[in-house]
Amino acid sequence: MNNLLKVIDNRLCVCSWPQASIILVTLLMFFSRPILAQDTTGIGQSNLTGQSELSFPRHPYSAQFIARGGETMAGLLRNAAHKLNSVDSVKLETTVNVLLLSGAAAGVAQTGHADCWFESALAALARIPGGPQSIADMITQESSSSYLVNFPGASKPIYITALEVAQYSAKDSGPWARVLQAAATKNWPNLCTDGMQKFSPYRNTQSIVIGMEILTGHQANFIDITLHPKEMIAQILEEAAAKQQPMTAATYPKNAQEKQVVLPSHAYTVLAYDGSKSIVTLRNPWGYNSTPDNKLDYPKLPETGQEVAGIVDLGAGVIQMAFPVFLQHFHFICWDSFKTIPKISN
Repeated sequence: MNNLLKVIDNRLCVCSWPQASIILVTLLMFFSRPILAQDTTGIGQSNLTGQSELSFPRHPYSAQFIARGGETMAGLLRNAAHKLNSVDSVKLETTVNVLLLSGAAAGVAQTGHADCWFESALAALARIPGGPQSIADMITQESSSSYLVNFPGASKPIYITALEVAQYSAKDSGPWARVLQAAATKNWPNLCTDGMQKFSPYRNTQSIVIGMEILTGHQANFIDITLHPKEMIAQILEEAAAKQQPMTAATYPKNAQEKQVVLPSHAYTVLAYDGSKSIVTLRNPWGYNSTPDNKLDYPKLPETGQEVAGIVDLGAGVIQMAFPVFLQHFHFICWDSFKTIPKISN
């Protein structure tokens, strides 16, 4: 372990800030895992026979553990980065502050599947009061290598094993988010697999509505921003922020706008709206906001600290913009009504 830390230290000291931040976040995802009794998501050791020789809690991830995700990652980042001679301290502090702003949403990092409709809603739920407890209650540990996931809006529980979590490539930084993402991918593959969404039984319903209703068990409010006056949209954002209702927003499809500085046909978590300054803060469920090297057809997104066309990248996937810019780039918004509805069929 000491030799590993020396190698890491040497590597970090010669890295650029983007490279260093990627290394640190990867380390955080590993070292912030719970103990073995909680870590049965295919990363730690597990007994795949379904029989456990260990005692384990019925609900393996506590609300406190979930709620402190952003705080834990920020603290580890600050402690680990004091040796990074080449890192700009301002950028470091900015990333720390963004993680604190994201709260439990920092545990969500969409990878491998076209399920932004689910991950953005999960991040929205995770950061509101009572959200971490609701998430904790969804996951029951059946054995040292299996879970039973009870989504509030699903008609039946979903059995998921550690092996399946690994097979579905769930790589969220929060182990609780990995379990939930894998369960959603297993149960609603048509909504989670790119290219198959047209075959989904929910093809006539915006998928961000399904994501919100699966996770809350409540009716989701949904509107097309273009069909309503901007004053009404501002009021909805302000009231949802005041009532701390989970909210997501979806962008226009590719090439729908002359200059795209957000991901097309993508769902973001609405983190905050400051009505006095008309500023909207959102989070990309990827957990970062730079354009992937293998996505040549994607728009060029602003890098951390940059502003492009009125959109500022604060880091860790969080972006901020004035309300008129939000109206220009986002097409739909969806938020929890707190009204219980019939459960969605599995």
